[in-house]
Formats: sequence, C-alpha cells, structure tokens
Amino acid sequence: MNAAILKDVSLTLGGKTILKDISFEIEQGGFYAVIGPNGAGKSTLLKVMTRLAIPSAGEVLINGCNIDELDRRGIAQNIAVVPAVFETTFAFTAYDIVLAARSAQPARSK
Repeated sequence: MNAAILKDVSLTLGGKTILKDISFEIEQGGFYAVIGPNGAGKSTLLKVMTRLAIPSAGEVLINGCNIDELDRRGIAQNIAVVPAVFETTFAFTAYDIVLAARSAQPARSK
C-alpha cells in the first residue's frame, strides 16, 4: 500500500514557481530521503505533504485520503515530521517532544 501519493503537485508563491508538476509515491514502511541544493524546494515539498503549504495545483493523498479532506488531527495521525532544526521556548527533552506528538493518536484499549 502507498502511504503517500503526490500527483502533479505545483506550488507558486509570490509569482515564483517553487514546485512544478511533482509526482511520486511513497510505500508504507519505506525509507526515503529528499536531497538537493539549497533553495531547491525540499522544505517546501515537505510543507505541501503535511498541508503546511497548499499546492497551487495537483493532489496529495495520504493513506488513500486526499489531504484536503483531513483535519489537523487526521493529518497528525498519519504523518510525522522531524525537522532538521527545532527550537522550543521550553526545556523539553526529545522524549517529551515525541510524547507530545503521540497525543494525536487515538487511545489504545488494554
């Protein structure tokens, strides 16, 4: 099963095309890397995949659902992103941050 599918995704910001006709599939359980030079659109691509940026064209599917149909909780239940730089105003440990991210998951019965 494909965990994520991007179909012809484009993003234009301030009249500048950042992403153009990007299509690919990510299989569940796979390990992927996004590489490229500074300014190539790597971070913007991840923002589109997590709906922090809205594409100008195309479609993003997460576990078969159009990301536009998911609320923030639904997105958080399906996607986790660890940014290269993450600053907090509180003295959180890595463990605390991971636990906070898990709060979007439904409670499990014992």
